[in-house]
Amino acid sequence: MLPPRVPHNQKLAAQRWQETGVSVSFRACQLADLSTLANALTEAGTEEPIDPASCRHLDLSENEISLLSQLASFANLHSLDVSHNCIEQLGHLPPSLLHLNASYNHLEAVNGAALPPMVVELNLGFNVLNELPTDLHVLQQLQVLNLAGNRIASLLGLAALPRLQALDMKHNYVDQLSQVRLLGTNSALRALSLEGNPVAKERSSYRAAIAAALPALFTLDGAKMPRSSVQRSAAGGAARRA
Repeated sequence: MLPPRVPHNQKLAAQRWQETGVSVSFRACQLADLSTLANALTEAGTEEPIDPASCRHLDLSENEISLLSQLASFANLHSLDVSHNCIEQLGHLPPSLLHLNASYNHLEAVNGAALPPMVVELNLGFNVLNELPTDLHVLQQLQVLNLAGNRIASLLGLAALPRLQALDMKHNYVDQLSQVRLLGTNSALRALSLEGNPVAKERSSYRAAIAAALPALFTLDGAKMPRSSVQRSAAGGAARRA
């Protein structure tokens, strides 16, 4: 039996041997089944077939994908974009992934234990999540987390992310400052977005409360925060060491 062929309207754009590795895009190709990917790479029209194991960046956005169970041959991926698909569950992902964009899907829940443990940037925005991903303690390298456009009211559990620097929670259901104060244990956090949450309705008092609760924060909702004593002390220490 011949391997499945990719329909003619599924155009592959492949840029070979970039400085950071091979980048492959199947964006907006009407893909529903990932079983055709490896075969498509051999028909990419390049001088020699592209080995899936050599791919570092894979763009599968704007398709009709519902399952991610056939990516085993892409064993060395660093970044994967599966945004704007029909995915209901995350799993079977290459452990080498550092950047994952799974925004605009149908995710109702995410288990951190099913995610690549070395991921540093995770975008789960605009799904249908009612709560934070579970088992976040597994993601010890995570620095950037985007959960915008979901239905999350509680921030309990983010303390398990010691390297978290940027958190996007805009347009969720956070309505209590006590939830925001939980982020005080995230000592690396520098950028926070809560725009569109009930807690941000009283903008002036809200910003003052956040400044008091998170004195190390640099930006809130994209705007700079007043320089705090914590930041001045850190800057002074760095200057003395220099």
